[in-house]
Amino acid sequence: MAAVDDAAIMDLVRTMCTKLSGGADPRALFESGVNSGFSESDWQAFMAMSAALHCPANSSKVTYDAVGWHPGDKPKPKKSISEGTFEVGVDIEAGKYKGNCPNGGYWARYADDSGNDIIANDLTEGASTMQFTARKGEFVSVSRCTFTKVN
Repeated sequence: MAAVDDAAIMDLVRTMCTKLSGGADPRALFESGVNSGFSESDWQAFMAMSAALHCPANSSKVTYDAVGWHPGDKPKPKKSISEGTFEVGVDIEAGKYKGNCPNGGYWARYADDSGNDIIANDLTEGASTMQFTARKGEFVSVSRCTFTKVN
């Protein structure tokens, strides 16, 4: 893409803000920017900064969820987990999870990421199923099981 001068950039900013104010679909604006020659990551950054600085009333329309960023995405929360510790609402979705533990397993819900403030937990030996309800802001630790969201 050819170099873009400051006046052209400000024209793009004003055009994007006007379109957002008029109810344009942020995904369509994202795709049009990429189709005009901007890289996805450059256009993502441009849209976010433009909205935040020049049309803040519309900045909530230019989010990961609204636009569906491509490169460097914020990963969507998972609905299935196994080994590890996960932040609810960031790494996994909030909700009820059911686990298949063929050789026994463990899960714990924590109030924070320290691993010290256990809200609830369960341990099983031998093949079994287990379940828990994860709430946004909590942390969940899983060992030797695979849990899948059921609701």
